[in-house]
Amino acid sequence: MPKYEWSKIPIDVDWVATDKDGKVWGYSIEPVIDFDRWGYPWMSDLPNPQKLFFLEPYEGDWEDSLEERPTA
Repeated sequence: MPKYEWSKIPIDVDWVATDKDGKVWGYSIEPVIDFDRWGYPWMSDLPNPQKLFFLEPYEGDWEDSLEERPTA
């Protein structure tokens, strides 16, 4: 079962994660948790991830919230 409702997510978003504050973000490449480099969770080398205001945050542990767009 998917963690997010992918039918609502823009097509250019391939990865979604909920941060520790409950905000949902979309990425075009897989983000990583890297506090040392960026000082904030779920960051990628691409600037400006998309904040997905319209999605419900993942309800489990935020560190388990990362999900890749399903292929089917």
